[in-house]
Amino acid sequence: SRNYRDYYNVKSVGEVFRTQVIATKLADRSPVHNLGGVSYLFMKSENTWVVVATKLNSNAVLIFQFLSKLIEICRVYFGAMNEESVKENHVTLLELLDEILDYGYPQTTEIDLLKMCITNATMKLESG
Repeated sequence: SRNYRDYYNVKSVGEVFRTQVIATKLADRSPVHNLGGVSYLFMKSENTWVVVATKLNSNAVLIFQFLSKLIEICRVYFGAMNEESVKENHVTLLELLDEILDYGYPQTTEIDLLKMCITNATMKLESG
């Protein structure tokens, strides 16, 4: 988890998402929920939830495009986007997030550019 805004407590945001969205099966109905003035926008990849929490009137299409691209990047770098690959590659994932985001705003999600900046011994490169 990474906090790009000072008005969030990452643990409490994560707890609200876990208890009020995942546990109550709200995630099955819609990929966007507003709870306590915080909008949760999320996607699931295998057994892992990728979540953006915002109090701002953010562009939902941009957020979902970013989440989709982030999942794609993780699959290229780690071979999969699941709990195990995140745990095994958390340092590289944090480096990727630092490169991809600037104060929480997407900067570059082009895999070829990221490969020039961040390499990983476990990186699964597609041929071609």
